[in-house]
Parts: sequence; C-alpha cells; structure tokens
Amino acid sequence: MDKGTYTGRSVDFSRYATSCFNPFLFSAAAHAKSGCGASALGLLTGIPPANFAAKRPDQHYPDEFMLRCLRRHGFQLMRLTQCIMSQNTSLNMAGINARHVLLVSQLVRENEGSWLVIFDSLCFHQYDVYSLAALSFINKPLLSAYLVCHRNWQRNSSPPAKPLRKPPATRGGISWAAIHDAGLTNRKRIAT
Repeated sequence: MDKGTYTGRSVDFSRYATSCFNPFLFSAAAHAKSGCGASALGLLTGIPPANFAAKRPDQHYPDEFMLRCLRRHGFQLMRLTQCIMSQNTSLNMAGINARHVLLVSQLVRENEGSWLVIFDSLCFHQYDVYSLAALSFINKPLLSAYLVCHRNWQRNSSPPAKPLRKPPATRGGISWAAIHDAGLTNRKRIAT
C-alpha cells in the first residue's frame, strides 16, 4: 500500500458506503482458469470472468487494467494510501466500515499478488467466500487497496421522478380535462 502524502484534505468515506451490495458469484468449475483479477472483476460487474481473462492471456492483472475496466462499467474508485487512512483517523472522522466494498491486492506468495473483494467482514477471493481473519493483512501484506462504489449500490439509486407538467391555462382558468391530461389526478375521465 502506498504511503501517499498528507497534503490533501481529509476524505469523506461515507460517499462510498453501499446500502445494497450484490456480488455476482460464478462457478469455480466453469471459470477456474480465469485468474483472480478476472474473478474479482466478474464479481463486481456481473460480466463472466472469462471475458476479462481473454483480454489478459498472461493472467497478470495490473492496477491500471482493473481500474480501467471498472470505470468503463460506471464504478467510482478511490485509491487508499497510508496517509489518507491515518489522516482521517487522527481527525476522528468516520473511517471505512462494513458498508464499504474494497478491492484489494495482496502479496500472497513471493512476487505474486492476488486480487480479492472485501465486504462486511467477508472476503471474496477467486471463487471462494470466507470470513476475513484478523491477521490476514500481516501474513499477506497489502500491495494496493481501493474503495469501490456503484450508483446501483447506493440508497438513492433510482432515477429522479419526472417533474409534473403544468396543465395549460384556459381563458376561464384551468380545465378539469387539462388537469387530468397532465396526470395530476387519479380519477378517470368520463366521456360526455
């Protein structure tokens, strides 16, 4: 995880909190050869991991590739650094909690990183889901971490209602037919 700098303002992590995270789980038998990066992208986007794996035959998924794919599909991302995290902690601001989705790259073996998704104390890695262990970041140190958010995961994700049309004014005021035609009543118009 990068150190970063303390030159920026503190971050409001609540913008990235989710109210409805819906991971897309794929069969390990069908996608086992896709790799960890493809499985993480599939879990977040719903696109089969094999589609992402076809773009990376070497199964190397650098940060730039992962971020580009997610942004292309409407995700907001924020790179976490040590300074961002410690700056918010020192100001008693709300930090990252169980309502945040994290995309994390960990050093799992010598010179080998692996991508996983964390949400609500659950870790999604490859095609497995397990509880996050307290020492998992000591035994497998972080290479990079990102907050991930999509508008469909947030509380107010429905499109705003269309404003009501104003009924046209008639010479003697507004007519009942104009009010009905504008959708401002739920009564049915009676043909005369």
